[in-house]
Amino acid sequence: MPMPWSKTRRTSARRSSSRWAQLAGHLEQMADGDGALDAWRKARQADPALAMAWQAEERLLEQRGRTVELLDVLQAHAAHPVAAGRSAGKLYAQAAQLAFALGDDEASLDLADRALRLSPQDAS
Repeated sequence: MPMPWSKTRRTSARRSSSRWAQLAGHLEQMADGDGALDAWRKARQADPALAMAWQAEERLLEQRGRTVELLDVLQAHAAHPVAAGRSAGKLYAQAAQLAFALGDDEASLDLADRALRLSPQDAS
């Protein structure tokens, strides 16, 4: 019986993202932060539901002080229906703080509002 295309694509994406993630881990061990960042980004693009890739990309962007890129990635991660999971509110809160630090008060308020709607218990 032939395999449905959607299942084939998902399996292929998972394999691809897994290989990119392995490469990213090796590059991080070799202290090639830029190469690791690129590999984590490709892992995330291959399988956008891979939360580990989003988190690694965010960590590396933060370490490198690339705050504008980090803000974009945090917002995209928080908006992803699978990757963010229960962390969407926390991700929006992080993005709100970053937008505030970058002087974008309007974006900061919008992101904080999203964070509160998703995680009202975390209002602090």
